Amino acid sequence: MRKFIWISLLFILSCGSRKAESQKEVIKETKSEQSTTEIKGSTNSELSEKTLLDIFENNMNLGIKPIGDIPAKFIFIHNGQKIEGETTGELSFSNQQKTVNKKTEITQKLITTYQTKTTYKTNTTYKSVTKHKATESKWSEFAWYILSAVLGMAFIIAIQVLWKTYVNKLNKIL
Repeated sequence: MRKFIWISLLFILSCGSRKAESQKEVIKETKSEQSTTEIKGSTNSELSEKTLLDIFENNMNLGIKPIGDIPAKFIFIHNGQKIEGETTGELSFSNQQKTVNKKTEITQKLITTYQTKTTYKTNTTYKSVTKHKATESKWSEFAWYILSAVLGMAFIIAIQVLWKTYVNKLNKIL
């Protein structure tokens, strides 16, 4: 019978309600950075060149004047060329040399433009997860009443047992 009382008492005490709170906190932070470097520039260069040319012209003329009916043969070599022929006239040669001076001027302008652009991008993501769980046990009022009644009955029974034990011992002594 005592075991039944203790088991019933423990069962009634365990029937209390529980309150549980669960919190989950997620912090997500994204950080983006971008830096751009731009370099622009240009260079100019000018190149000028002057040239003086001397041109020699050498003109050679050949003239034939008729004289009679008897042909005459001739061979003429000029600058490595051999000219052969036959004529019935008078040959006349003339050689003319002329020098011409020419000036040339060349000017080059070079313009170079350059542009360099460098872009760096950095994306950083931070994630933090925090979990928190809090539980709180609550007994119902009914369980408190039953516990009070059981403890009260146990107290009354204990007093009766003690009263009978000590009163009987006191009556025997007296």
